[in-house]
Amino acid sequence: MIQGNNHGTINVKNETYVCPSSVDAANGRYPVKIMRKNQVLHTHTLETITKFQDCGPANDRGNALSVEVRWERRERIGLGAYGEVHREENCEGDQIVKSRAVKMLRRLHMEYLKVDYKKELDALMSLSQPEYLHMFVEFYSWYETPEKIFLAMEFVPCGDLSRYIGTGMTEDDARLVGYQVLDGIRTMHQLDIVHRDIKPANIFVVKAGPSWWVKIGDFSICKRTVTQQTTLRSQVGTDGYKAPEILSLVDPEKKAQYNAKCDVWSYGCLLFELITSYVPFTTIGALTDYCNKGSRLSGSRCYKPM
Repeated sequence: MIQGNNHGTINVKNETYVCPSSVDAANGRYPVKIMRKNQVLHTHTLETITKFQDCGPANDRGNALSVEVRWERRERIGLGAYGEVHREENCEGDQIVKSRAVKMLRRLHMEYLKVDYKKELDALMSLSQPEYLHMFVEFYSWYETPEKIFLAMEFVPCGDLSRYIGTGMTEDDARLVGYQVLDGIRTMHQLDIVHRDIKPANIFVVKAGPSWWVKIGDFSICKRTVTQQTTLRSQVGTDGYKAPEILSLVDPEKKAQYNAKCDVWSYGCLLFELITSYVPFTTIGALTDYCNKGSRLSGSRCYKPM
């Protein structure tokens, strides 16, 4: 069993219980307990959603409403070291198509890589509270089979930020996007969550320019810390955005030691790329030279991403 934090989300096997803590009586909305049961079939997922009105007005308490939703698996929209992501869609009675993104993780592969998916669940649940939804990809639910774990999340049709690199983003565009990403990093660190893989491919575009709106996603290798200064040691992240202390380049005689500030380095690399269409370091050699010799960034030291 995995239990969420202060917003009352509890997951047991393939069921998700959500008990919102806020009451919006002015709008006639009251907290309900939601139970989701997902049956994974060959080409689709059958999700049964039961809402229990046990937190609302006295005359509504005890009422339950169940709805079955058939999610059809569509195209693959993402592929990474820890799993793949597909778009799923369903049609309601009014024929409005709704989509969600579902990340599929293979148990044996996760065990081989020694990755604990519960950390990602914990981060997703912490950041899916209403006050954070403008900054982070919304998490809906999770379910599992004996071989796989599935994470159902918000589908962002504009894709990730990497597809917009080199398409003529202005400094104003970079400033607006950069502010939103930095605000998300600040919020994560206040919650003692270190992302450890900030890069354009993990920044999702809800609305493209000129009125940019982006969200941070993909918390596969995030880390919950005791404080922002907690020392971390695992060498994770993506080359080109990875902080030098993760690679022991700051003090080669010591093993990798770093903290939440690694996200700030990655953010700097991301911002540099937004403005120049290049990342400052794509080889460890270039990063080592910068750390050891204090060489300045120039056109000759900015390498085109592979």
